[in-house]
Amino acid sequence: MAYVLVLFCDGRVMRFQFLHIADAHIGGRFAGLARRSEAAAAEMADACLDALEHAVRTALERQVAFVIIAGDLFDRHTPDLRESFATAERLAPLWRAGVDVYWLLGNHDYGPAAEELPNADRLKRFSTRKVQSFEIPELNVALHGRSFPERAAPENFARGYPQAQPGRFEIGVLHTSLDGREGASTYAPCALGDLTATGYQYWALGHVHTPEVVSTAPYVVFPGCLQGRNPRESGAKGCALVTVEDGAVTDFERIICDRARWAAAAVDISALGEARLEAALEQATLAALTEAQAAADGRFAIIRLRYQGAGAADALLRRRGQTALLEKAARLALQIDDRIAVEAVRIETAPGGAATAGLAAEAAALMQEAACDAAILEAVQAEFDLIRSKAGGVLAAEDPRFAPEVLLKAAAERILAGQGRE
Repeated sequence: MAYVLVLFCDGRVMRFQFLHIADAHIGGRFAGLARRSEAAAAEMADACLDALEHAVRTALERQVAFVIIAGDLFDRHTPDLRESFATAERLAPLWRAGVDVYWLLGNHDYGPAAEELPNADRLKRFSTRKVQSFEIPELNVALHGRSFPERAAPENFARGYPQAQPGRFEIGVLHTSLDGREGASTYAPCALGDLTATGYQYWALGHVHTPEVVSTAPYVVFPGCLQGRNPRESGAKGCALVTVEDGAVTDFERIICDRARWAAAAVDISALGEARLEAALEQATLAALTEAQAAADGRFAIIRLRYQGAGAADALLRRRGQTALLEKAARLALQIDDRIAVEAVRIETAPGGAATAGLAAEAAALMQEAACDAAILEAVQAEFDLIRSKAGGVLAAEDPRFAPEVLLKAAAERILAGQGRE
């Protein structure tokens, strides 16, 4: 398959398209999710690969000129054999069709990940030592990028990118936290001005999982992750299809690729009276789960359920506890559809007459959310490793009690245990 080009009468390229992908995170582990919902964990195990396959299929259908992967194709820098071969299998249709793939290594798939991928020589990988440029003469295009040599990248890579040449369409590829995007760890930090100063027409960024068009003059784009992997990555996920005409971006389209979607469901107990309370609570829960499933647009829905507000149901909820409520919600979800899983239940309620569940409940809810956030878990693990190194062998690294998610959940339980009635 040849890509589609529209030419001027003098032979210059007038129009072409390319696909911008980032943060596929193939091979992510979902052990914590499996403890709460085996169905959701099984679905997520293949969802990241399926999202990549969807992106590749779109590239072929739209007959793009090339594909950019702006970091974190893999979730680990040493993917196992199954992950490597499965990824190569998804990318192979592009190679067979003659569509070049430009791959920049990020903070997750730095180093050996590039060597483990079968047919990795078919990919055009950006150097880890310095900014590397690839030219596509027939398109009058140049791409510039620098891969991560190791996980840490505290320096500003953007300042090493070359200036644009007049009359050429130029793309900068960079895995970066930019100027400190919320929820993103600091890697290859830079300012928007560092990017715009190069004179490029498009910056293909990665690392920030929330899709964002930072600028349109020039285009500076985070396409977001291909597949949401935790409750903080809710909503539609995918990549970007970019149209270039006469040396300028003329169209930008989000391509939705996710197979599973994280969604939130909320039940306000303040609307429930004391009569037939259990039945009313069940009906309200069913309604909230049904609404959350609809928001998944036909995909497998992984739902976090929250009970909020103040009312008589507060005592009932706290007597049952989160474990029993999760089991009950899971059974109710199956009454709606077998493509629903309840990932967690949060009790954020207060007794009747109280305006809010109080700061303790809010703090506990934040701790519980943190236990599902990969970036926070990574930070907690780093802090624990530092404490362990100073403890003289007293704390064993393999002790399951010191796993980051266990520590955070224990903190949430202790907060709630001391809350009392307000």
